[in-house]
Amino acid sequence: MLDYGITDEYSYLALEYFPCGSLRDRLKNPVSEADAVNYARQIGDALQVLHSANVVHRDLKPSNLMLTDDNRLILIDFGSASMRLAASDLSRSDLCTGTPYYVCPEQIDNRDPDGRGDLYSLGVVLYEMLVGALPYLGNNLIEIFTAHRAAPVPRLPQRVLRYQPIIDRLLAKEPDDRYPSAALFLEDLSAVSAPIRTSVSGVSQMGVLNS
Repeated sequence: MLDYGITDEYSYLALEYFPCGSLRDRLKNPVSEADAVNYARQIGDALQVLHSANVVHRDLKPSNLMLTDDNRLILIDFGSASMRLAASDLSRSDLCTGTPYYVCPEQIDNRDPDGRGDLYSLGVVLYEMLVGALPYLGNNLIEIFTAHRAAPVPRLPQRVLRYQPIIDRLLAKEPDDRYPSAALFLEDLSAVSAPIRTSVSGVSQMGVLNS
């Protein structure tokens, strides 16, 4: 937030402008493996900062990840950070913005998620970047939620199969089977992607913008 104020007629916030749009816009075209790793690392860095401050985002998805002109991601929209997201709370507008496709199973079951819920959502985003498609689909909320709860983790194509153990752990149905922290996810990601020369050298820590 750059500025804020109150006039006689309205209140206003002046926020950073992102001319490159969101990661959701970026995913309309294929993402290279190098960029997928770069973006996933930045998201992991951001979650590490949030979780160390005992903040859980609870709505991590591509439309809440804004791109800068130097290929950095900025995490926005903390409107769900202090509230629980139950199946009954998800409206048709949520379906349009993509939330059901990235929600963790415990949120669907009205259990209050911790940081491992954000890591599940990161797993969905990482899978989508590597494959170009979502891991779980459905024609309605029930089908989507059922897939999150019970469908097996889909297999990655051969070209990126080495990331399968990471995806399996991120998308585990039970929080205890996921990474306990973003730091451990980042360690595994670095080990698996070591041969990859990312498109941005010296990746900066991902920015966090609270709206």
